[in-house]
Amino acid sequence: RSNEHGNPQSDANASYSATWPNGDTASFSGNRTREWIEGVGTGFWGDNVYLISGQGTFTGPQGNVFMKETVTELRRELSCRFIVSGILNISRNDATASLDFGDGSCDAKGILTYPDGTSEEIFLRRFKN
Repeated sequence: RSNEHGNPQSDANASYSATWPNGDTASFSGNRTREWIEGVGTGFWGDNVYLISGQGTFTGPQGNVFMKETVTELRRELSCRFIVSGILNISRNDATASLDFGDGSCDAKGILTYPDGTSEEIFLRRFKN
C-alpha cells in the first residue's frame, strides 16, 4: 500500500507470549514500518532506498525488560551492506544506549553512546576492510 507521500510502505505488528513448564513467562510486542523512498519501479535493486522505524519490547522470564526504539528513521540503501543513517535506542530495564548509524556514508561505522553518556565509534561488522 502507499502512504501519504505516495511511497510503498509496509507495516508489521507482532505480539506473543510464552510460558515454560515451570510457569516462567516471557513476552514480546513490537511494530515496524518500512517505507520505500527511492528506486521504486526501476527494475534495479541497487537504487532502492528504505526508511525503517519501529519499536519492540521483550520481557524475559526473570522480569528484565529489553526495548529497542527508532529515534530517527534508519536509512537502508541496498547499494550498501549497512544502515547508513538513523538513530536506534536500545534499553535493558532503565539503562539505555543509543546507536547512531552516521551521516549517510556507506562506511560500516556507527557511534555507540552508553548509558553513562560515554561514546565510542564502532564497526557495524566483524572485521574492518
